[in-house]
Amino acid sequence: MSLLWRLAPMASARGVARKLATSHGSSTNEMFLKNMLTVTQVTRSLQAHRSDFTYLSTTVNVPHEAPWPMHLRGQSFNGNYLRQLHRRKLLLAEYVQAFDALQFVWCTRSHKWTVRLLALETYRTLYGDLRVPHLFVVPDLDPAWPKDTWGLQLGYHVSNIRTGRIKCPDETRAKLDALGFVWDMFHAMWETNMLALQEYARRYGHVNVPQVFVAPDDWPRETRGALLGVWVNNIRNGVDALTPEKITQLNQIGFSWKGNNRRKEPPLKVTTRHYPTTTTERYATAT
Repeated sequence: MSLLWRLAPMASARGVARKLATSHGSSTNEMFLKNMLTVTQVTRSLQAHRSDFTYLSTTVNVPHEAPWPMHLRGQSFNGNYLRQLHRRKLLLAEYVQAFDALQFVWCTRSHKWTVRLLALETYRTLYGDLRVPHLFVVPDLDPAWPKDTWGLQLGYHVSNIRTGRIKCPDETRAKLDALGFVWDMFHAMWETNMLALQEYARRYGHVNVPQVFVAPDDWPRETRGALLGVWVNNIRNGVDALTPEKITQLNQIGFSWKGNNRRKEPPLKVTTRHYPTTTTERYATAT
């Protein structure tokens, strides 16, 4: 497991903050930075149970309640202005050190990649590969996973990385390659669905899969959520360009090229999945 998420304690940040509080004058900008450092310290304590980093929104509205200091209550602070100062290299080194000690998120875009990489690294450590099922969601409150990955729809992110819907900088691509990321979406889909088809044949004695069939949660991990029925139907309709090797693979497990809608299939039930976000998917699974 990488040391990326074994983060520095807050004590060093507090020490730097005390030093800053008695230095560098009392200009408007200095007052803003000192107040922002206090806001970040309080925010770190409030977010510690769910995150190893400190996130500040574009505008921070300080509430009239503990643990916020009395002199800051009711004020609003511009989080983007702080990030702009950092991006333009206008912050004194002491301030950068203090905010870094609190694991302050300077760039939300790059931080999203930090979290994705943490999740992929953890997945590989736990399961030995990066064949992430499309419907895989990082379990919430699981200590085996970094806090910031809890609830992440990792399978969805992996699919979007492959298709290019999530843009990948060259530096990040190199990190993904080092992790063993599978870039070939069609190869990954083929391998996943072939495993699912073999499991279907083992369970039901044939591979005439109903079009609505989705691999359920009690199947092998890498097949869960595979849209097996749709995939089989696409192959039959010639949507997938098949090599002779792939045709041989299918024939070896008795693939039905014409299908048989009259075959008695396992009874289906409708399942509703609730994700940590607002997304809800309905799909049919075999019992």
